[in-house]
Amino acid sequence: MTVAALWFVFASLKAVSSLEDQTRTVHSFAADQAGVLHTSATVAGLDFAKAKKFGGSTSAEVTWAGGQGSDHIYLSDSEDVRSQAPVGSRIPVAVWRGHVVRFEFADAWHTADGDPGVVLDDWRILVCAFTAGAVVCGRISAHLWLGKRVDHRRFLAGDLLMLPFLVAMVVMAATPHPARLAHLVPYTLATLVVSAIALPALPWMRASHKP
Repeated sequence: MTVAALWFVFASLKAVSSLEDQTRTVHSFAADQAGVLHTSATVAGLDFAKAKKFGGSTSAEVTWAGGQGSDHIYLSDSEDVRSQAPVGSRIPVAVWRGHVVRFEFADAWHTADGDPGVVLDDWRILVCAFTAGAVVCGRISAHLWLGKRVDHRRFLAGDLLMLPFLVAMVVMAATPHPARLAHLVPYTLATLVVSAIALPALPWMRASHKP
């Protein structure tokens, strides 16, 4: 459990670094709209992955500029729509730095997985998941490591101390606040260390041994 907690801590810090890099990419994308190529792409290949409980997802390989550029996009996450965009058909796309960021399909514009905002959302959720995993595994390992040296009912105060941070993680996973999240992660991990090391040192936390 302790090894898992340390792994989650390491993964959280690495994810924060990637989150900050992706935040800068989003800012670059917002300021570089002149660098977005609006063109038509040719559907070069289609694939439908059937799911067990849902319809499945339809992905397409698209090429542009005479085949010099190519990317994969998801036309649908829930159904087979290959008949609506057969191989050889052309669809309008917006390309930035070699990736399709938006495309038009079924008379509507869609955001592609290569869009910096979509990637940023994925990293934000990963940061929240890794940090929450570090908190949970860290507290469990602290309970196991301290054993009979502390009163575990009083030691639950440390668990309650982490509760606001876990709630904040859930809120930030659902709302776009990547910069605040990057600052919250170190505070959360520091509080985890305090709750697992400093709190047990208090005399009030020590287990009472009956004669």
